[in-house]
Parts: sequence; C-alpha cells; structure tokens
Amino acid sequence: MVTMFLGIFMILSCCDHSANSTSIQHSSVKDILEERKQEGWKFSETLGEPGPYLFYVWISSSGSISNAFWTHEGKQETKQYSVAPDQELQILTFQKKNSDTFCIILERKKS
Repeated sequence: MVTMFLGIFMILSCCDHSANSTSIQHSSVKDILEERKQEGWKFSETLGEPGPYLFYVWISSSGSISNAFWTHEGKQETKQYSVAPDQELQILTFQKKNSDTFCIILERKKS
C-alpha cells in the first residue's frame, strides 16, 4: 500500500509542471536539508546511493511504524522504522535518471 502511495506521488510529481514542482526539481539536496533543518528536522541517515536526481517526494509519519523504500541497481530495498510516540519521521525519496532512488531519513520531536 505504501509502495503504491509513493509510486503515485512520484508519478504526479514528475508530471506536475507547476512552479512548486520546478523549484523542487532544481533544489540541491543540501538546500532541501537546510530548509528541513530550519523546520526542526534532524538528519538520521541516507539509504541507497545518493546522486543527481530528477525530482523528489516526501512522506511524514507520526505513526508507530514507517517504511522506507529505495532502489539500487534495479533492486528494491526496504527498511522499517519504529517511531516513538513523541517523534515524527520524514522520508524523502529522490528519483534518479537511471530509475534508481535514494532516501534521506529525517526525524524530530512532535511539537
């Protein structure tokens, strides 16, 4: 279900040519992380092989369990996270030109 949800968001992000979509596509990963840091998010880890990307999507979760999905050399990988009741998790998934993806995991305390 989450994979389908993420896939739909990736397709919609790719096909959306609005100003917001364009700015998302052209932001550097460093800029994205800096923006999230200003919102109280802290870097946790990177999954997959980072590199130049076409677009990205994110999912925020305050549920007890979240899954991150990424693709490396055509093989899908998954990692499950337990989220503490006072924490939030954000999974940023970046789509690369070669169809691989990588994820950046962020976390913060609920406000």
